[in-house]
Amino acid sequence: MAVAKPTPSHPRSAINKITALSLVRNEETSDIQATVAELKEQLGNAGKEIEAFAGTCGEDFKSFERKLMELVWKLGRIAVVLFLTHRQERGEAAGRLSRGGRIFRGAPAQPRNLNTLFGVVRYWRRYMREVTSRGERHGFYPLDEELGLTGDRMSLALMVVAARLALKLSFAEARTTLGMFVPCAPSTEVIEKTVLGLGRHTAAWFESAPAPEEEGEVLVIQIGCGSFGSTKFC
Repeated sequence: MAVAKPTPSHPRSAINKITALSLVRNEETSDIQATVAELKEQLGNAGKEIEAFAGTCGEDFKSFERKLMELVWKLGRIAVVLFLTHRQERGEAAGRLSRGGRIFRGAPAQPRNLNTLFGVVRYWRRYMREVTSRGERHGFYPLDEELGLTGDRMSLALMVVAARLALKLSFAEARTTLGMFVPCAPSTEVIEKTVLGLGRHTAAWFESAPAPEEEGEVLVIQIGCGSFGSTKFC
């Protein structure tokens, strides 16, 4: 059986259908780091786009809501990148720092994709590389550490929502349901790992959690031998 090849004008069209590259990048993401001024301009333009759409849309309400959701997601992604860029610029003053007797030197900012409730964003953060005499390369990203961003490339809010759905539904159903409300739902594998990872902390949480208020009386059942009048039982 002959296998169809992509046409020369669209060499990646067949590959895109298989790998779903839209789940990795959004159309407005770029490999060029935007400045705060540029992001503010983009945010303003996105707001004006929503205003113009709301004033000129002639479609039915269902179509209006669907398109509006996409525009709000786009606005949210730009706002997220603006926030991350602002926080990165605030922490760029230290070109060299010491931590626990170890010396780290600032390296050029590196890009990273992050899946959020608004979709996938791409941002830049500085890498602090450890200075060693043996040439070993260890380091960390101060921005990720400061904001509590994990190495999963998923925001905590997105992972928590997915995990809570998975408590009521199967992993596949949780992903499908979440995909109705966010542009890029995590895979079933990621949801499963999130549930298992968060589940490790439940025992400690229950031990430290206070007793619920206004939950009515508590029935205590004692297992063992006892007596009631002249009757003995075990």
